[in-house]
Amino acid sequence: DAAGSAATGADVTGSSSSSTAAGAAGSHFLSAERVGQVLAAIELCWLTCVASGRNAEELMRSGGLPLLAGLLSRCVGIISLDVAPTAPEAVIVTHTLRTLAGLAAVDAARSEMAKQRQLLADIVKCCGLSRSPAAVDAAVLAICHMATSAPLQQLLLEVGVLPYLIPLLLEYDVTLSPEASARLQLPFSGPAVASHGAGAAAGQGQQAGGLGGGFKLLDSALVRPNMQEARSQHALLAAQALARLAGMLREPHRTPASPAAASALSALLTQSLAARLADPDTRPLLVCLNSSMETAQVIWNSSMREELSKVGHFARSCGRFKPFQLHSALQRMV
Repeated sequence: DAAGSAATGADVTGSSSSSTAAGAAGSHFLSAERVGQVLAAIELCWLTCVASGRNAEELMRSGGLPLLAGLLSRCVGIISLDVAPTAPEAVIVTHTLRTLAGLAAVDAARSEMAKQRQLLADIVKCCGLSRSPAAVDAAVLAICHMATSAPLQQLLLEVGVLPYLIPLLLEYDVTLSPEASARLQLPFSGPAVASHGAGAAAGQGQQAGGLGGGFKLLDSALVRPNMQEARSQHALLAAQALARLAGMLREPHRTPASPAAASALSALLTQSLAARLADPDTRPLLVCLNSSMETAQVIWNSSMREELSKVGHFARSCGRFKPFQLHSALQRMV
């Protein structure tokens, strides 16, 4: 059991192998004695999970979700937001998030996730790992899939998802080459893919028995040669995550409507720009948000972009941040 092996290596149950300081140091999941086991087990866990729907279901039946939540919580408790993508704790976080993104596409897993508020808060916080693009991909993709559930939508809003997703919109590179722009993926646009499991097998795209939903992104490299392209991909994913949180997308990607999220997005982005989150291709919207535009329908400039960025940072500093508080935050910042 890969999840069990990872949990054993990380000791997420809280048990101690020794009462001495030396023993405690040796039992730490990032110690030289344990880190190799944890890394191998959690990578095997995510590869197994997304290879087959039955594997994902078995992971749930065997109690894998609480173990994954505990492992992620331990890592988030010690990781810095500018951690290098190849640091052991960042690699563990990335593979844990990839597994959770796969599980979030399964109804039974979403029901269990709705009972794990701290897990949602940890996933949201990982959206801020600025130097670990693969972890951000997985965290935002997990949020996209969790937004299928109305209770999870509400919980994500309560743990402060908007102040983490909104700044990602402002990282889109308007100077990106046409070739790079064409490589960007829009997982929740176009027709749905028939599925029977948690996701496509790693490296095999949309295979029989796998989902679309961006799982091909999970097989990307931990280190990206082009960070502008990576951040532009984050912006596209964040736009689709926001649209799904508000219930703005059309079939076959429709999610429950969330008036609270829709109202907050209109206050942050202006009503006309927020409505464009529902577009199948949000690249034109992201170009607008990262440049200046003044028409009869849209007014957006660098001052408004700076205010939006400040609101995001202010909201993060408040900890848990509810949508109805955004209006007061805007009034304080402008």
